[in-house]
Amino acid sequence: MLNGINSRLDPNLNIIELASPYAIPFVRSEKDLLERWFKRGRELGETFLGLPKALENFLFLANRGEFKTKMSSEDVTGALMKLYRLIHNVILGVFFLVLVAIARFLQLQGYLIEGRVAWATTILVGLYFAWSLVKERR
Repeated sequence: MLNGINSRLDPNLNIIELASPYAIPFVRSEKDLLERWFKRGRELGETFLGLPKALENFLFLANRGEFKTKMSSEDVTGALMKLYRLIHNVILGVFFLVLVAIARFLQLQGYLIEGRVAWATTILVGLYFAWSLVKERR
């Protein structure tokens, strides 16, 4: 469409020749991306087509009482430890934010000594919270 409009405005100008130096590197760089998308799409399609048979096998075994799972206590313990660490960090984060609010409130109300104690406590809890997050990443 652009080429047709251009040919009416300037018949001597070929827009395809002008665009090709820019389009060719773009198409080459996108070729790898398109190939990966097609490959992934093919894999997803094969998985999707195989899913009804796998589901049928699962339901067949489950209905006959032959479905078994293998789970070790290490799997359960690992999941529970992750949940514990998550809850621990959320509680510490909320506690830290509450301490910041209390310290700021005391400071604004003119309670200098209490405010300083609250800020010191906030800093200690913040350091413990940061240490807890760093320790968890290791």
